[in-house]
Amino acid sequence: MIRLRALAVAGVALIALVGCGSKVPLGSATSESSGSIGLTVPTYPGPTAVGTVGGPTTGPTGSAAPGSALPASPGRTGSGPLTTATATATGSRSSPSGTPTTHRSTAPIEIGFLNTGISNAASFGVGTGQTFAAQTVFQALAKYYNAHGGLDGRKVVPVVAQTDTADSSWSADYQAACQTFTQDHHVSAVIGYSFAYIATFEACLAKAGVPHLTGGYATGDAGSYRDYPDIVSTTGLTDDRRYLVQIKAGVQQGLLKPGDKVGILLDNCPEEMRAYNTTVVPYLKAQRLVGVLESEGCPQGASDDASAIVQIQSAVLKFRSLGVNKLVLEGPPVLVFALEAQAQGWRPTYLLTSASGGASLDGTIPAAQEANIHGAGWMPEVDVSVAHQAPKTAPERKCLAMLKSERLVPRQYNDYLYAYTTCDGLSLYETALEHDGDSTTASQVVSAITGLGRSWHGASMIDGATDFTATKRDAPAEYRPWGWSGSCRCFAYTGAARALP
Repeated sequence: MIRLRALAVAGVALIALVGCGSKVPLGSATSESSGSIGLTVPTYPGPTAVGTVGGPTTGPTGSAAPGSALPASPGRTGSGPLTTATATATGSRSSPSGTPTTHRSTAPIEIGFLNTGISNAASFGVGTGQTFAAQTVFQALAKYYNAHGGLDGRKVVPVVAQTDTADSSWSADYQAACQTFTQDHHVSAVIGYSFAYIATFEACLAKAGVPHLTGGYATGDAGSYRDYPDIVSTTGLTDDRRYLVQIKAGVQQGLLKPGDKVGILLDNCPEEMRAYNTTVVPYLKAQRLVGVLESEGCPQGASDDASAIVQIQSAVLKFRSLGVNKLVLEGPPVLVFALEAQAQGWRPTYLLTSASGGASLDGTIPAAQEANIHGAGWMPEVDVSVAHQAPKTAPERKCLAMLKSERLVPRQYNDYLYAYTTCDGLSLYETALEHDGDSTTASQVVSAITGLGRSWHGASMIDGATDFTATKRDAPAEYRPWGWSGSCRCFAYTGAARALP
């Protein structure tokens, strides 16, 4: 549950990277391409890549260089911004979703994407769990949409802003990204994976009237959604709901019982502490559980790595000395904590979620610690190993088919993460346009989404199940318990789907 900002820890020649509320990939790959990463924020002065698509995709060795441009759209030359057309048309047509639409505008539409680089991963020996750069996903999907009538009948022009895990100020990175999206260009929406919740970024987008359909793990708390009414989460949960399912799933599975001491590791960031005080504390009291909170600082960049490591190591000592027997934490800090606990001969029970899924932990922590991990997950692509996932849902199959038509085939867990979160962002945004009369006004886009209820299905979630309401703008509706399986010696689902709180 730690806010997962930056972390680089040496231990048995293994280094972990931590990012805000997100997941740092810890798989077998060593690519420096973007992924479901931890640390991030580019020092680049204003990532500017635009264009749509054509041409070869980036290889598995890294993201595009800062300020580089995507290939130009068919029918135009150069790599600079595409001037938005003003042509209009009427009539019925079909979108890639197959839904008939009747709209006036056929002007190209700029869509913002955040590209997360992890330029320090290779030097730390960290695998990213992916085989291609995220930017290739943006390119492939834009190319597919444009070859099949566009997004709601409009040519997609990707505007890519670079971020990087090695940078010292993530806020500065996201501020530069917002400038790219709102001043250098005028995107209609920002979609897809974002490694962190950065309040100044949300404020900047809100000021410009740009809806943010985030596919990240860290999306802020309920208060964040009140402050910024144009945030919608296609993939993750608010901190309040994530923390609640993390602990409630432990109660439902009999892992937490009255009187248990629960060690909770958090960063002292505003949205996390609000969620802890308003949601976690009342639930612990109701279940007669004893919560032991450890929080320190609110990391803002890779320069905070050392203090994050110290915080986790101190938490191990504190929790053990106080007789804590169950742990609530999240992401790469699980790895650091497990290594330290193993060194001390301590084997506590870990309660996790999709934000630290088994796909990234498998084989990276001591076996004795793996056996005590129990999760509540809503993201199949990261909860369990690729070989042990359930049969693909219709949204997953559709997303993979679009990518395959552009010769892009996911193979590792972060490949799937970036594929699904990008597909979901495009699909949900198109669905909103179809329901709001083709309006790109943020309030109308969000209103259309919150009116969808359970009708829209995403590739990122268990069974594709979502549930939007006027008071709930984070999509996932179901979760499944997962944990270590001795029979396959892997992380696998251990129970049926349940409704998320």
